[in-house]
Amino acid sequence: MKYFKQVVIATKKLILISLAAALGIGAVIAFLGWTDKPFWVPLCIALGIWLVLWILLIFLVSSSLKKDEPLNEILEAQGYCDAWLQKHSEIYPTPTRAEKLRRVEVLSYLDRYDEAKALLDSIPTVGLNDTEVFQVHNARLDMLLTTGHYAEAANYFAGCQKFMDIYSQTNPLYGAVYGLNAGVILAIQGDYNGSEHYIGTAEKIIQSRSSMSPAMVQIARTMQLYALGFTDRAEAQEEKTYQSIMQDPQLAKQWQKDHFLKQLGKAQNLTPEKRQEG
Repeated sequence: MKYFKQVVIATKKLILISLAAALGIGAVIAFLGWTDKPFWVPLCIALGIWLVLWILLIFLVSSSLKKDEPLNEILEAQGYCDAWLQKHSEIYPTPTRAEKLRRVEVLSYLDRYDEAKALLDSIPTVGLNDTEVFQVHNARLDMLLTTGHYAEAANYFAGCQKFMDIYSQTNPLYGAVYGLNAGVILAIQGDYNGSEHYIGTAEKIIQSRSSMSPAMVQIARTMQLYALGFTDRAEAQEEKTYQSIMQDPQLAKQWQKDHFLKQLGKAQNLTPEKRQEG
């Protein structure tokens, strides 16, 4: 669910870009005189092909959403839980890379580190494009951080930071989610300036998107302050974040609020005197 809104935004852009491309191709064909038909004919043909392709795509997406209906019913009733994982395995007995990553996210959220790690390790790393590499790296960072493997998260972050930073510059929506993880990891290491750089950058990106919940940034801020040992500020931020989650129109469903509240509830575990390696 984390990337759902980003996917919607990207889809809108894809629709507009593909429409412009289709009409552009039709216009070029008409302009260059590659057909003796009136100029509007190739434009209509290009538009017709575009419509057929999008109808097919919508049909495929609708079929996929219908397939996920049992998962959504469990979310509505119980949120992410063992029943969700069991149903996911039944629906996707041979999961794709994307389905594995979603399952890893849920396993991490439920503190089932060994299963999450084994599943993430099963994803082939050969032949992935930059976006897929980025997603796998961020999934591992998120898994290690969520399950309390802080030292391993710091080591892994150091190894992939350069690639992740470069990718984030040209793909800010993906980079925002990575930036929150990076900021918390650096806060755990006591690097306030580095932590503030990543969280601040992510905050600007998320604030510019009305469809993205600011609660993600506020949870990261709470974790950051606890990790740095600023307990009084952290407690004030935690209360502010709680109120934000409860009032956020982007989190209209109770299971969504519960999901964020559980993440917020882990923030105090980052306090130096309470911090324990998973």
